Amino acid sequence: MEYSTTSLFLNNSHKFCIVNMKKLFSFLSVLFSVFCLYSQILTIGNITYQVDTVANFQVGPGTQYIAIRLTTTTPGANQNVFFLKTDLRNEHIEIRQVLSRDSLIGNEITSREAGRRTTPEAFYFAGINADFFSGSTPIGGNMAESEIGRIPNDDRAVFAIDENGMPDAGFMSYKGSLTFGGNTHSITSVNLTRGTNALVLYNQLNGRFTRTNEHGTEVLVELLPNYAWGVNRTLRAKVLEIEKNRGSMRIPAGKAVLSGHGTSRDILNELNIGDEVEVDFELVMNDNTWHWAQMTGGGCEGFCRLMLDNGVVETDYPATVWFGRNPRTGIGFTASRDTLIMAVVEGRNGNISTGVTLPHFAEIMKSAGAWTAVNLDGGGSSTFFVEPFGITNRPSDGVPRPVTNHVFVVSTAPEDNNISAIVSHTPALELPVHGEFIPQFFGYNQYGVLIDPNLQGVVLSAPPSLGTIVGNKFIAGGNNASGVITATYNGAVTEIRVNFIPVLDIVFRLDTVVLDNRTDYLIEVMATTARGALPISPLALTWTVENPEICEVVVGKIRALSNGTTIVTGQIDGITRHMVARVEIPLSPVILVENTEYSNWTMAVAAQYRADAQLNEENLPAHWEHGIAVNFIHRTGAGPSIRLTNQTPLFGLPDTIRIVMNAGEIAINSVNVSLRANNSNRLVPSRTTSFPTNQDFSIDLVLDALFDMSDHGIFPIWFDNINFTLIASGMTAGRAYTLAIKEIQLIYAGLLQTNIPFVGASPASFFIFPNPAANGVLHLQLRENTSQTVRTEIYNLQGKMLSREVHGIYNGFPLSLSIQHLSAGAYFLQVFENEKNSGAMKFIVK
Repeated sequence: MEYSTTSLFLNNSHKFCIVNMKKLFSFLSVLFSVFCLYSQILTIGNITYQVDTVANFQVGPGTQYIAIRLTTTTPGANQNVFFLKTDLRNEHIEIRQVLSRDSLIGNEITSREAGRRTTPEAFYFAGINADFFSGSTPIGGNMAESEIGRIPNDDRAVFAIDENGMPDAGFMSYKGSLTFGGNTHSITSVNLTRGTNALVLYNQLNGRFTRTNEHGTEVLVELLPNYAWGVNRTLRAKVLEIEKNRGSMRIPAGKAVLSGHGTSRDILNELNIGDEVEVDFELVMNDNTWHWAQMTGGGCEGFCRLMLDNGVVETDYPATVWFGRNPRTGIGFTASRDTLIMAVVEGRNGNISTGVTLPHFAEIMKSAGAWTAVNLDGGGSSTFFVEPFGITNRPSDGVPRPVTNHVFVVSTAPEDNNISAIVSHTPALELPVHGEFIPQFFGYNQYGVLIDPNLQGVVLSAPPSLGTIVGNKFIAGGNNASGVITATYNGAVTEIRVNFIPVLDIVFRLDTVVLDNRTDYLIEVMATTARGALPISPLALTWTVENPEICEVVVGKIRALSNGTTIVTGQIDGITRHMVARVEIPLSPVILVENTEYSNWTMAVAAQYRADAQLNEENLPAHWEHGIAVNFIHRTGAGPSIRLTNQTPLFGLPDTIRIVMNAGEIAINSVNVSLRANNSNRLVPSRTTSFPTNQDFSIDLVLDALFDMSDHGIFPIWFDNINFTLIASGMTAGRAYTLAIKEIQLIYAGLLQTNIPFVGASPASFFIFPNPAANGVLHLQLRENTSQTVRTEIYNLQGKMLSREVHGIYNGFPLSLSIQHLSAGAYFLQVFENEKNSGAMKFIVK
């Protein structure tokens, strides 16, 4: 089996590449600012685009996922485009059209449908939304696993694929017949409303019942042994039940109901239980009478031609349909019919991605290798799903829209969780001399199923002439000789080619850094190159500290020794650069924020409070020794609110900010506290909505949940303001109220007296995922698969044990830890292996 990551082309001149894992997961937030090894030009219509590849990697057997960014100087024409290219010759692949909730009536989100349908025998790992729909029902022709859901329309093209995986698209004709007693009768339609004198067949895709009225006869039939539902072949069935003048007959799974009205009712009345009948469905497209298995209709309003027909872009469409810029979903295949191509273009997303006209969408599909393609439902329905990443595009509604049907790529390979092949996210890279690189890897099983998108435990090696390996990091040497990094995992091997580019200058990413003695700061040195700013190893520099009593530099890290400020200097190849190190070590696990006297605050209140609201130190709770208060008379009026602002930097690197207050009998709707990172002007709000009356309470802001704490550039964190929204009807007009704030506390978890050591990087013996955690489950994976007993303990940041669980003997599979009892915030997980402490790791609960 071949795992290709660099040989895929839009066409013969558009080369793809893979970005690193940080960029890979940025699909989920649709951040398309990426650096790529290859960037090409593509002309669509009269617009010239630069093509930047965001991602290109295998996601399943014979299936490649590609995300590209199209940028242009033409206003309002930038696009984000997602492709899936599937080898239809792969023995472990099937293409399936699926109805939401397994019925013609009903809507479901693409990712949820995939999860619901997946079994050990069938893994629904990628897919798109499908047919245009009205209400909750597909409009066009529809088939699922060889059963007809809707017969095709004369004015709406369809995409279909036969039982051997051969695709086709175009206009399909229908003819159905029922034969018994030597006579043949026309089956008017399938699963449509029964009209006058009509004979309709209803199957399980219609739902549990026929939903007909009582003016007819309905006959339940079951296929004879050795027959299966399908088209373009004669089927033999046996009559099981007959109901007259009742309607809405039940449809058991695998069976069907013949339903007749008027003259067709009279025909069915000739049948008896036990009779055998013949059923024929003839579906013809492009003169092909294949055994069609899956079908979906095209998405548009009005006459629906193919948008790309045998390499020719269709232009004869109503202008309202054809030329609007919208999100688009499409499906097509190559001229050889051996590759299926699915695509989604984002739209209605400002200048990030505006959407495309249908001619431009057809040209994009053609550039990706499609020879024939159908436009499916677009707009807010456009959805691109890839496991394990979920919805990778940003739907124009803001959230994925539930739709009536989907087309999925399904792996039928045997279930196998063993990693048999690895592929680097970046198979080739360019680095400056002394550059740093942490490779990340996809892990696949023997069938090409993506098992782990961020495989850990891969062993790296490189020749000394190229550089050195430190843990999972490659550090380039001091010469310009290109070479190869070799990566191995359980016998699987891959290579990463490294080339070098000249260094023009160096800078420190941070000119000032705040740190304490709980963690060392790994100095971030950036090389200026023709490719932009790239990191180089701090180990390549010679370091000096102006005041060595304040801090020292050890193996490229600044280590805090005592409070104070000093200058750290780095030198390399005649270049000297300086940075300021400000050490702020808290002397206690909890310290108070300074500058919180009332004179350091400014107050803004709603109009009805301006006449008499005062900020002072009066009317504080009797048991308080300090604090500030807002004293006001409640007046009626819209939007009662109080905002207190005190823009002040916070000391050191706190883990939690706690605000202690007492609102007396004030009716508070919500409290919003706004903080700011030092490297940003954007305020980060945190909202609280539950408050007691006439007693002290606190609001805890866990910074790990609000900021990326791994970035030292965010420090110092700044407190900005606290805003109270009040409930006017919950207070008495003319009555005096006091809103009191006692203090703002900074909590430093590493200094707390607990049995948990401070946690920095991930422990060498285990890792956890997902982090941040959601849905009430946290998974624990040990790096060693030897038999051992496992025990876990969860603590809050104050060192209180919240839960303890004994898991027994570890068998190599991830352990699932229930965290449903935890509210949003930061916690520690401590792991014991054979009762030996393996360390602790911080995790976040969303």
